Amino acid sequence: MNGGVGSLGKKSFSEQDIRSKFITPALQGSGWDLQTQIEEERHLTAGRIIVRGKMVARGNNKRADYVLFAKPNIPIAIVEAKDNKHAVGGDTQQAITYAKMLRVTTAGTTRTRLLNALLHEALTPATPIPEAAE
Repeated sequence: MNGGVGSLGKKSFSEQDIRSKFITPALQGSGWDLQTQIEEERHLTAGRIIVRGKMVARGNNKRADYVLFAKPNIPIAIVEAKDNKHAVGGDTQQAITYAKMLRVTTAGTTRTRLLNALLHEALTPATPIPEAAE
């Protein structure tokens, strides 16, 4: 799945590189349909409104890297991606927060085996789960 890229090369990948080179192909390879079951960069909120005196600003918006759907408009899982410069587990709380926002019970990250379980278990339960690419 990694196309011969060694772990040193992956350290230089951006989050977008990780998504396009590893996650999207892994989702598709596991049977998830890109057109009907996968939504990338799903907008969740416009950001918190911050008022300070007469100044009003909006905080950062929230978006999920991937939302997986059982059927149209029925989300079942969140997948959060991080580049390899972040600590393992650094995206876990973010994935859990987004899962709660969408009221889904499954959240995975690119740095956990849960992602691999999610990729395979939903559509191909007889397939062994490969080790996570790091």
